[in-house]
Amino acid sequence: MGKALRSLAELRVRPSNDWEAGDIRVQFFLIFEPKEKRILEPAEIKEQFESVLKGLPWQGGFLPDDPLVRIGDYDDFLARDYVESFPLDVNALSFAAAYSQEQTQD
Repeated sequence: MGKALRSLAELRVRPSNDWEAGDIRVQFFLIFEPKEKRILEPAEIKEQFESVLKGLPWQGGFLPDDPLVRIGDYDDFLARDYVESFPLDVNALSFAAAYSQEQTQD
């Protein structure tokens, strides 16, 4: 998964409606680095992310959208897609998971 992440300029998530709504479908945008900086091919990157995301235990009103993952470079997304989505900081997500595990062990 590390090579896939390093091939991305940005990882973003777009909710189907307000985060406070009951059921929220989420879609992930994988925005690629320029071709010369990518470590993996787009199809392989998408496959890795879909595998991980489909394995998540969706809960709390969050559901995967269809399609769950959209891929491309900045030119492939509409301005609306970008404005209505939120950046995901992979480092912060990793830290949060590690912190959560530490708390359950105490």
